[in-house]
Amino acid sequence: MVLLALLALATVVIWVAGDRSAAPPAQPARDSSALEDEVKRLRRENAELREKLDRRPRPRAEPRPPSSETAPEAGPVPQPPRGEALQLGGVLVRGEAGDAAADALDALPVADLLERLRAAAKSGNAAATGVLEAALARRGADAVDPLLDIVRDTSAPAELRDAALRALARLEAPGLAALVENLYLGSRDDAAITPARRAAALSAAVAADPHAAVSVVQRMLWSNDAADRATALAGLGAARDPAFLPMLRDNVMTTEAASVGAQLADAIAVIRDKRWSALQATGAPDTPVSGDIGAAWASKQAEMGEVWLELDFDAAVSPQSLRIRETYNPGAVARVEAVLAGGTRETLWEGRADVTAAPRWFEPALRSASAPVRTIRIVLDTDRVAGWNEIDAVELIGDSRRQWASAARASSSYSDP
Repeated sequence: MVLLALLALATVVIWVAGDRSAAPPAQPARDSSALEDEVKRLRRENAELREKLDRRPRPRAEPRPPSSETAPEAGPVPQPPRGEALQLGGVLVRGEAGDAAADALDALPVADLLERLRAAAKSGNAAATGVLEAALARRGADAVDPLLDIVRDTSAPAELRDAALRALARLEAPGLAALVENLYLGSRDDAAITPARRAAALSAAVAADPHAAVSVVQRMLWSNDAADRATALAGLGAARDPAFLPMLRDNVMTTEAASVGAQLADAIAVIRDKRWSALQATGAPDTPVSGDIGAAWASKQAEMGEVWLELDFDAAVSPQSLRIRETYNPGAVARVEAVLAGGTRETLWEGRADVTAAPRWFEPALRSASAPVRTIRIVLDTDRVAGWNEIDAVELIGDSRRQWASAARASSSYSDP
């Protein structure tokens, strides 16, 4: 994914640098010559990267099979490789080529960047628009007022206002939530402000101005208008602040949120802990659809023999049933063990689980334990089912109690360094 981003970035820099009609040169001829040399070098690197691309291994994210429990199926969720962060509406810049591109754009005045942003948005060049949004965001406070002016200008092209909103989200512009509520969320007469644009505007406010946006989102979730509720759920997908966690968890598994369930689950994963860590298997289910989604636990590698996930529950009970929610490539569970006082383990179930569609509940028939149990170890044979075998939640039932795991650890997690 990093190499793909570099390729796209190198191409965009060539486009941006070559668009001399968009704004007059900001630097003397000597600097223009240096930029042209930089573009030539990037072209060479672009060709080299294309050769390397053919040798890249398959990335972490995989297409999700259709869900057997929810409809319609949520759209795909971009899952960056470990060590990269999701960024709202932008391009992650890494490596020498990316640094050179950033330096070239950073040499331009804000006014020039805005003119290039107008041209990119008008031409529909999404890649160039994203890079210019990032360049404006790097200008900090100097870019806030000009970008706010674009958002306030209701005569400006909708695509340009969208780009300005995304840049302001990166800048965490204060007051953006109120602006979005006034200009976008109540709009019904402006044909350009489509439901998708309202949702994108709310996403920008959620990312940039989270504490003010909490009340905006909550009011929309309480609305009697189904369109308002749909906009609120879509906007929640951009949440990264713990203030949104209660409403995320309240809504992620609902039927109304099915179309954005994967995005809400990913937001929960980022807020709670690292994606695919053991902690993701604690608490009630929050991964509503089948998919390679970070709100569930997964091992470091897809096929690595036996691995275990160990879960603690608040109360020790005599286990009568165990419900394991598998959300991706089910069927790898090989054993269920009770961890007793002193660390000794007893096997409560051993066998081969059926391979069926995810998400599903797997409930093995347990043997009796010799003593009350508050820690369960689930052993997976990751070689049994191809791909990552992911577990979202585990419920222990016994002594008339039902409990979700309150703590967890694993022999291997995808979030491990």
